[in-house]
Amino acid sequence: MTEEQRELIRKMQQTGVTQEEAFHFFDSLEAVSIPFMKGRWKGSECITGHIMDGMLSIAPWHGKAFITPEAVHPLVFTDRAGKRYCVDPKKVFRFIENKASMMVLSDFTRKHRDGSFDAHKLDLIFRSFRTGRPKARLRELSFRGKVTAAMIYDELAIIDVFRKIDKNTVLGVMDIKGRYGKKGYFFLLERE
Repeated sequence: MTEEQRELIRKMQQTGVTQEEAFHFFDSLEAVSIPFMKGRWKGSECITGHIMDGMLSIAPWHGKAFITPEAVHPLVFTDRAGKRYCVDPKKVFRFIENKASMMVLSDFTRKHRDGSFDAHKLDLIFRSFRTGRPKARLRELSFRGKVTAAMIYDELAIIDVFRKIDKNTVLGVMDIKGRYGKKGYFFLLERE
């Protein structure tokens, strides 16, 4: 990772960048293969002006687990004791996507983007979304001019597309069909 990339990532995670800046960075990165993504990854959000910015920051989100191309856990959370568990993304989206919830959560996340909210206060809610089944799969697809690994959710019209920053870091963008125009929800994954 170059010093310039490191500085841009810091900006994306602390003060934010525009969608255009985030996509410009994403487009400059090299594609990744499905075997490259195998394993467990620690996740963190990027601030790019998407309505979902901050949503995972107020949840006890840990990251993602790519077990096989057919078995992917898109949402791995941790409880207060540090124990990891997988969450069904369909249940999470059902919880946050009604208009009233989204407005309240968007305002709440803006206020607590600094990490002042204890995400484990929501453990009871997120534990109710727990699942033992993988809820996504990996495929290679063409996105913004490059064929790269992407995670396709089983029950949602969402694809997370990945590009390589270095051998242990990828930038991901969540492409949600029909919901937010051409805006992408950006996040960083670091190999564990």
